[in-house]
Amino acid sequence: MKCKLAILMALFLMVAISASAAPTRDLTEQALLHQDIAARVQPLVDAVAAVAIDLNLTVFRNETQPEPALVQGLLYQSLYNRLQVVETIDGKAFLRFEDANALAGQLFLAETPALDPQTVTPGVLAMADGLQFDLELSRDFIGAAIYDVQLSEDELVVKADIYTLEGIVASAEEAPEDALTWLGHLGVRLVPDTISPVGFSLASFSVPERYQPAAMVQFVQENLFELQYPDIFSVQTDLENTYLSLSTQDGSATLTVRSVPGTLESLKAVWLKDHEGKEPVTALEEDMRLLLTKDGVVRLAYYNPLEGEDSCLVLEMTYPTLKVHEYELYQTFLDNSFVVYSHSVG
Repeated sequence: MKCKLAILMALFLMVAISASAAPTRDLTEQALLHQDIAARVQPLVDAVAAVAIDLNLTVFRNETQPEPALVQGLLYQSLYNRLQVVETIDGKAFLRFEDANALAGQLFLAETPALDPQTVTPGVLAMADGLQFDLELSRDFIGAAIYDVQLSEDELVVKADIYTLEGIVASAEEAPEDALTWLGHLGVRLVPDTISPVGFSLASFSVPERYQPAAMVQFVQENLFELQYPDIFSVQTDLENTYLSLSTQDGSATLTVRSVPGTLESLKAVWLKDHEGKEPVTALEEDMRLLLTKDGVVRLAYYNPLEGEDSCLVLEMTYPTLKVHEYELYQTFLDNSFVVYSHSVG
């Protein structure tokens, strides 16, 4: 009896954790193909994400010598994330300058400048003959959810969404939704390097976008559909003939759900004509779902007849093209959570 109860409790916890897990971007085919390599470099990419956010860096260019603050910051994150393991006493690690320089050199492709006491990094205390690293410093975890991996003989290019977690350390896929905040987009170029602890050293990175803090809001239209959307869509626009019509505070992005007369085929013909010559990406899946994406516009439609008449339920999001990474992430959330009841029951 106790054994059965334990099994039931374990299953309940697994379901509860899965239900509350944060939504993440879908992996590309290359990321799925190279999951082992992505897992190997994950600690280094996490460290890059953290130092980029901590130091408010947007770019570290190829073939340039890193600044001392970046070197010291990445070394600290590497030790903090246990990418590089050193002896600690009461949660603190002391490294002589020559040892710190050697460890830092394992992380970068370019030659690193010598560390010195003048560089100030949170968690690092400069001493006369070395640096003390506080590896039990209370701080929110910053990591990277890798979604794309491009591997060649000469380099590994990784794309990821940066996130932070309050009070816990976990991957974005395992994290509870209410503890996770998305921070920005990260591109990292790594180069094979035998002295690196992960087999690749850092050649460059960029953070082209910082995301708006957002939580997910549940919306239910009775007997019709349900949807989760980011709360950056906070302004009710009250457009006619819509079930949901929202915009961001500055009006640069909009989100609507409405019924449109016709079939998916007729809707597709209209969309293609409207965007003729602009090369939209379309997909028709199982005669029940239609997707259109182009610069700054996403439309997702399900066939949903009303009162015996052909009709489609259409979700549309428009957004500024300079924020493409952020809104592509939201597109994944919208796509995964948009449930049309007539479609879901077949």
